[in-house]
Amino acid sequence: MAYVGRYVIHTLRCDVFAHLLHLPGWFFDHHSSGQLVSRVTYHVEQVAGRPPRR
Repeated sequence: MAYVGRYVIHTLRCDVFAHLLHLPGWFFDHHSSGQLVSRVTYHVEQVAGRPPRR
């Protein structure tokens, strides 16, 4: 099961990176690379995380 989780995260990161490659240049003028990496990392980890136990 861990393999599936890692595969999903890897696929999601690759898809997001592919999307970033197709954005226009002005987008990167208005957003710092650190901000983009931080947001992508945070949101992918949120998708990968399990909901809290009750």
